[in-house]
Amino acid sequence: MSPFRRPGARRRAIALLLMSLSAAGCTTWQTAKVTPQVLLETEKPKSVRVTAQDDTRQVLRGPRIATDTLRGLRGWNGKDSVAVAVTDIGRIERQRVSPARTVVLLAILGGVIAGAVAMGSMQMGLSFGY
Repeated sequence: MSPFRRPGARRRAIALLLMSLSAAGCTTWQTAKVTPQVLLETEKPKSVRVTAQDDTRQVLRGPRIATDTLRGLRGWNGKDSVAVAVTDIGRIERQRVSPARTVVLLAILGGVIAGAVAMGSMQMGLSFGY
């Protein structure tokens, strides 16, 4: 028996696809035009992407400034503490919602939903008067 023949399996698969697309599609990294200290004081981002002077890049969760050092956690488990001297930071970025990506994502989702409805109606032998 096909996994899509089980009741609700198709809806769960579509919901999973929509959630994964929405998690990946609507945000982008935007370079901050202010110093790391000002960024963290004014916006209080949950994570920042830091590019050092030597072009190494890392994402820090829970960033904070301690004297002249940017500190945060790296990795999924959140146990890797990282410290970067503010003078070594070449660029600091924060995540922002991207309107263009959001529009593209919604267009893709609309196409996926329309395709699923069309395939479902063909399998069920439904006619919409055409």
